[in-house]
Amino acid sequence: MKERTYGLKYRGQGCMIKVSISAAVPLKEFDYNDEVEFVNPVADTAATAMLIFS
Repeated sequence: MKERTYGLKYRGQGCMIKVSISAAVPLKEFDYNDEVEFVNPVADTAATAMLIFS
């Protein structure tokens, strides 16, 4: 396993974001609606293709 991915509610955007953390970091357990603080975040880009048929 290379990384763990968490789905977090992001208040600033009003949506869910996916955050991946290296598997080398000890496992983190969070309760629902816990607030977290990002320490030294690294932003990467990802895209999701959407097909629209009419």
